[in-house]
Amino acid sequence: MSFGLLVADAAVSDKARISWGGRAFDRSSFGQLMASEEPRRGAEGQVHILHSQGDDPGQAKRPFIYGTVRSNAHIIATASKKTTPLLCDYISLFPRLSSPGKVLLDYFVHAADSFSCDDEVKDQFCGTFIQMAANNDPLMASILALAAAHRVNIGLEQDKEELGALHLSAVKQLRMGLSTSADEPLMAAALLLCYTEVISGGANGSSWRLHLEGAGSLFAARWPAWTIHSSDPTRAFICQCFVSLVALANVSGLPPSCAVSERALGMVSQDGPRPYIDNFTAYSSDLMSVLFELGQLIRDRQQVSSQCTTNTAMSIEERSLRLLNRLDSMTVAAYAAASSTDKSQRRINELFRQATILQIHQRIRGLPPSSREIQRLVNSILALLSTFEIKPGPGFGVLLFYPAFSAGTGAVNLSQRQQVRDLLNSMVQVMGFMNLRQGLNLLEILWSHRDCYGEDHSNASWETLFAENVDIILY
Repeated sequence: MSFGLLVADAAVSDKARISWGGRAFDRSSFGQLMASEEPRRGAEGQVHILHSQGDDPGQAKRPFIYGTVRSNAHIIATASKKTTPLLCDYISLFPRLSSPGKVLLDYFVHAADSFSCDDEVKDQFCGTFIQMAANNDPLMASILALAAAHRVNIGLEQDKEELGALHLSAVKQLRMGLSTSADEPLMAAALLLCYTEVISGGANGSSWRLHLEGAGSLFAARWPAWTIHSSDPTRAFICQCFVSLVALANVSGLPPSCAVSERALGMVSQDGPRPYIDNFTAYSSDLMSVLFELGQLIRDRQQVSSQCTTNTAMSIEERSLRLLNRLDSMTVAAYAAASSTDKSQRRINELFRQATILQIHQRIRGLPPSSREIQRLVNSILALLSTFEIKPGPGFGVLLFYPAFSAGTGAVNLSQRQQVRDLLNSMVQVMGFMNLRQGLNLLEILWSHRDCYGEDHSNASWETLFAENVDIILY
């Protein structure tokens, strides 16, 4: 068993040029790590980027789902030793992992709090990813990259150049793994890289979207029968991670492709009881299908906005009204009879339901924020949000970004805006997700724009203000 996070002394130049989502690697945010002909050398804790033995820089390029690479060598990167390790039962699974690597692996267990609404989900998150990583280098590299990114976000000591090296190592090892085979650990590695880009808050452009689209292509090509109801718990959990990302991407600025959305929706629709509140997402299965339908409405509206005919506009309006009727029938009472459903889950479900109604009214129907319906929804969402506490550890507070941001897009008075501002600031401080900070910054821009220019149909749909500059996912 070998891992990419090792201390090395030799210096070997790397001349491989990676195509990252159609963009030259040397133009990416971490591409400058490879700009020099010679790798960095020096004191303890510095980054060393090397080839392992047997690398042939002249080897022909091979195609990968995310791009191309010249060789089959792993990138080896040392992580910082300037860290304070957290005790973790999983460390014993990796006797050959270096001490800096164990520090980051240990921290990954802590970072999992921010992805988990309760202890059961956290156990699934850590158990699924860490145990598979015992025999899979690409997945281990992705775990360490996410841990390092979260340390930077939360304000802990972590060298950013080391973070870049770890990220580069994870991407290259995933590509090399996909060139020969594709199995559960490689799919998990792709999803963890997507999570890493999400919590980085757009630092690497739309990289989260590339990983999500790549994961969707892998599912469609190699595992079309996987669903969130799979009898294999590992496959079911991987599907849950994918579906939850795609669902919220559909109600973010720019929805993902139809192919990815259909793949994710198929994972939810097959088998299983309906309706029910999912323990992983804390909102209902039928509400999840509405998120996918809203994404399709947003795609259609964006495509025809510049040359919209009367018939097309009527069709979109009719579809939005049908969707609103479905949402109106999904009341809290419909799920109250399920004894296994936690009251907090029912409140999360109601928050997501109201946030989705608000998005339909604003983004599809063009209602201004000051309208009676939008203000009723904003006040109701804010009242529900106030019942949750943002605190360290697994908790339902990690799920509040989508409803909080949605309420923020309809906030018109100072008290409404301040409540959203305070909540998102608390989430940033506790969770360390920079996409939360990015979302708050976007709201500040939106509020300032509306204060200066007023509200009308052209700026009621908030995504038009950010379409060319920001690619946010409300996860």
